Order: sequence, then C-alpha cells, then structure tokens
Amino acid sequence: MDAITLLVKDHQTVEKLFEKFEQTGPRAMKARKSLADRIVRELSVHASIEEQVLYPAIREALAEAKKMAPTRPHPKAPDAPPGNIAADTGAALLDRARDAAKKAQTEMPKKAAKATAKKAAGRSRSSR
Repeated sequence: MDAITLLVKDHQTVEKLFEKFEQTGPRAMKARKSLADRIVRELSVHASIEEQVLYPAIREALAEAKKMAPTRPHPKAPDAPPGNIAADTGAALLDRARDAAKKAQTEMPKKAAKATAKKAAGRSRSSR
C-alpha cells in the first residue's frame, strides 16, 4: 500500500473514531478515554507518515517543477493543457539558456578580471 492510500485510510479511520466519540454519552468516560487515546495514536502515526514520506516527496516534486518552470513571463503562451505544458517546457529551456548566456556575459568577465588581478598580485609578491 502506498503512502497516499494509507493516509486516506487514516483520515477515514480517524473520522469514524471522532463520530464514535461524539456518539458516546458524557458519562461514558472509559469509552471516551479509550477513543481519545486511539485517536491520538492514529493521528501520531498519520503525522509521522506525512512528515517522513509525504512532505519530502512534495518538496522534491516542487523543486523539480521549479527547474522546468519558465524564469520570465510569456504572455502569449496558452493557459490550458496540453498547450501550456508544451509551451512552458519550451519556454523554460529557452529562458534557462538565455539566463546562462547572460550570466556568462556578466559574471565571467568579473571572475576573469579577479583571477587575473590575483595572479598579478601573486607575481609581484614573488618577484620581490
């Protein structure tokens, strides 16, 4: 059974337990305590599965989606599937290529100048 199916079943189980709890009378203290303890156990297991399996999977999926998302607006791109999926993927690739080219044009000369200055400073120290 996958984690999502297990979480859905947990929701159903806890919902039934809450219903049972609500159906008990105010004098049924032992039954209420027993149900409350079981609800806490079920919710603890449920929270643990969400934290250890579901949330990391969602974070990973979102990180992957961000990698494929365009980095700038494309107002002429379609808004509905399947056009938006194809357009977004193509736009994302073009955007990433443009971003890399721009970065190379702006950052690489700075890095080269800094490296050259560092070498020159090292030569002048060693020639003394």
